[in-house]
Amino acid sequence: MKETIQTHTIAGLVLAGGQSSRYKAPKMFVDYQGVPMYEHSVRAFLNGGISAIWIATNNELAPSFSCPNASILIEDKKHQGPLYALYYALKHVYDKTAWVFILPADTPFVSSMFIKKASSMALHSLFHKDALVPVSGEKIQPLHGIYHRRCFPVIERLICDNRKSMMPLLQSITYETLSYPAGQRDFVNINRKEDWPVYLK
Repeated sequence: MKETIQTHTIAGLVLAGGQSSRYKAPKMFVDYQGVPMYEHSVRAFLNGGISAIWIATNNELAPSFSCPNASILIEDKKHQGPLYALYYALKHVYDKTAWVFILPADTPFVSSMFIKKASSMALHSLFHKDALVPVSGEKIQPLHGIYHRRCFPVIERLICDNRKSMMPLLQSITYETLSYPAGQRDFVNINRKEDWPVYLK
């Protein structure tokens, strides 16, 4: 995919390097409505107005992706968690974008309307904040957040301290929240095969 994004806009990053240990198979490639799960995140970005999209994964999974609308970003260390994926992405696209919008590869119900609303708020209301993070009910959703590239030095320090979750990052930066009802389907992730019947009723 040709990278045409300009500075001061938003790039999309699909997190697709996990072990899928609870699913017992690479769940990002599981078919839902005719396409693999990861592609629902890619399509949400595209239909939400974000055209520069990367898929962060590892060298074992990378050959299995087939998506002309996204570039593959192969992390130099696999299975390091979402914070490392964001660090690695920012390191490689720092001069191409001001904001990175992340989505997991296992949220097949995420919508373009969610992308549009969050992107608009980040671009027009948060120039003085480091991130925009949704909250569903009382549950914070950092893996659906938008992070400014000025977070990079903080993330780099946390990585050096062997931190892997997103919460230490949120404790170290300034961010705005965007509220959604509890149970909002945009944030539903599929962890086990048994999860499907619950959400496909």
